[in-house]
Amino acid sequence: MLRVCLYASRLSLCFAFLSRARLETQTHRLKTETRSRANLRELITAKIERVFNLSFIERRETSP
Repeated sequence: MLRVCLYASRLSLCFAFLSRARLETQTHRLKTETRSRANLRELITAKIERVFNLSFIERRETSP
């Protein structure tokens, strides 16, 4: 009976460790994706501003 309890507690610790590792991986992936989207948005905005020779900030300030 004692062996079963020890085995169950080890198994429980193993699952807890794996769950935490998976959560940390998902969090890291989400942060990376968010950073990538922000960088992509900045690149697209800069390209549009160069192509049309305008700045969205200036355009917003001057529009009524």
